Amino acid sequence: MKKTMLRMVLLTTLVLSGAGCSASAWQNFKNDPVAQLQSDFTYVSNALGIAQSIWGALSPLLSTVVVNGQPIEATADLVFSQAVTTLQHTLKVGQDALASAVAAGLPQPDLNAIFAPIADALAQVEAVIAQYAGYAHGSGLKGAGPSSSALADLHESVQHVKALKF
Repeated sequence: MKKTMLRMVLLTTLVLSGAGCSASAWQNFKNDPVAQLQSDFTYVSNALGIAQSIWGALSPLLSTVVVNGQPIEATADLVFSQAVTTLQHTLKVGQDALASAVAAGLPQPDLNAIFAPIADALAQVEAVIAQYAGYAHGSGLKGAGPSSSALADLHESVQHVKALKF
């Protein structure tokens, strides 16, 4: 039941976020790159939601994983929290930079410079999940952890964001 619900949430999030780049999305970008970038900010926020859902399933499994005689759950939660905080901060800085560029009337703000750090921060969140998912799967734990399809959905979202070029 949990996996089915998680898959439905992930699918709905991706559909509502405008995953993929249709011809109309490209035309929207050509017509108004700032509005399209704001849409991309929303996409990143949705990808972060997917990551947090995955972490919610993964973190409890880490309480039974021991490395060097210590459970890794507290450390893992701290590392994930730091990566999420970095992403949220980077996203806010990017949104503020875009708003400043628009307010200053810059005809062509450097959208790649605004968005590249956000893509890197999102990739770091994915890397943390992959690292600790490896511990959970490597220890032979079975059950309620993140599904491979949820991890694949997150990876696809990260790749989409990293591929954005303006």
